[in-house]
Amino acid sequence: MANLTNTQNTTTSVASDSKPLVRIQTALENLTSGERRVAEYILAQPHTIIHLSIGQLAHLSRTSESTVVRFCKKLGFEGFPHLKLVLAKNHTELTSNVYPTVTRRDSVEELIDKTFRYAMRALEETAAVLNPVAVEKGAEVLLRAKKVVLAGVGGSGAAAAMAVQRLLRLGIHVHVCSDLSSMPLVAGTLTPEDVALGVSHGGYNEPVEEFLDIAKRRGATTMAVCSNLQSPVAKASEIVLQSVCPESLMGPEAGSARVAQITVIDALCLAIAVKIKDR
Repeated sequence: MANLTNTQNTTTSVASDSKPLVRIQTALENLTSGERRVAEYILAQPHTIIHLSIGQLAHLSRTSESTVVRFCKKLGFEGFPHLKLVLAKNHTELTSNVYPTVTRRDSVEELIDKTFRYAMRALEETAAVLNPVAVEKGAEVLLRAKKVVLAGVGGSGAAAAMAVQRLLRLGIHVHVCSDLSSMPLVAGTLTPEDVALGVSHGGYNEPVEEFLDIAKRRGATTMAVCSNLQSPVAKASEIVLQSVCPESLMGPEAGSARVAQITVIDALCLAIAVKIKDR
């Protein structure tokens, strides 16, 4: 398969300049306690950040200037000035970055409305951060692959199973592995002509990470659909397709998370279908 080592870096670069608050939200689990305080202050007061100095942000978030710098670098920004510039360019996001909250007083009509708004917002934000270069390269490697194996657990496993149906219709030799004990064994059968694709909401699923690590050692091309580009699953993958859905009241298994994952896969399959038609 082609050398794709630069794909993940490209993904990070594109995401850092588009929807910065989404990028910060999806990276929370990968931050230290100090970096998380910086992130939480930015998410709570995004309008004020562009008017603050690095010292003021450090004081307000109860951290240090060096922590703010480390936070910016970890999130893919060149530094605090770059973060402020990106925030200023994304003014619309600063005024609409609130997901609907659920209360015990909500009527059924209100719950329905919030459920659908949450799903639509997840799709909008996924569309904003999904890297077209990664989708293009993903379509190319899947089209050339001798065999494709998807791995996922729980709700992500269900999304992977749906992806299998779509890829089979495109004539791609593909199957899914959702059994934890079988994942490392299946990964060990892959070759440099094959592709391993892991599906994980947050990217912190250890069996899927191990599946991708083993597949990579076998020479297979590794791909992932997940929300956090700094997660172990993402780092084990040469191509990362980002799907975004901050946790709702129902947690990471919320339907909106699955909708975002499946729609990313649909976009990938459409890219493949166009390439088949062109050829």
